[in-house]
Amino acid sequence: MAGPSAEDRARVRSYLMGQAEKYDLVDIWPRVMGQRLALIEALDGVSDEQARWRPPSGEGEAAWSIVEVAQHIGQWTGHLLGVAEAMAAGRTIPSMPPVGHIEPDPEQTLAQVRRDLVQSSMRLAEFLGRPDAEANSLVEVEHGLFGPLNLRGWVLFQRVHDVDHVGQIQQLKAMDGFPAAPQ
Repeated sequence: MAGPSAEDRARVRSYLMGQAEKYDLVDIWPRVMGQRLALIEALDGVSDEQARWRPPSGEGEAAWSIVEVAQHIGQWTGHLLGVAEAMAAGRTIPSMPPVGHIEPDPEQTLAQVRRDLVQSSMRLAEFLGRPDAEANSLVEVEHGLFGPLNLRGWVLFQRVHDVDHVGQIQQLKAMDGFPAAPQ
């Protein structure tokens, strides 16, 4: 699956950095957490059969099931928190997992993944409310697609990332062959 074009990457980076300049974490928090709630709500009512269903075609992220999307978001949130903690302490992290990286656990049910996602979201919300979260606001860490981002840029990326994956879950639910809800 091809990633975004150079033009799209530049546009998203410009948006992230412009918003990061305009808003502090108190302003950003409701936007990020509101989108995270929308993502969690997109999982409501999905059975394990539906959660494990994969589209008949596609590669990379386009071939993921709903449970894999949710695992990816939970894992990515953990990575984001690692970056954010380092940045708050004035350090950078030299590398991040590759774009679209996921370490799927085929044994996990959607309920388990959803619970993990809620817990990582709670940790993210708590971090964003810490008084020292922006102590080193000039520190930047390289994002694999969008270049160097400061803490606010990384947090805003999480919102954009969640928006994309809510759309992916909605598309999966609307695909031909998606299992019907249990009666």
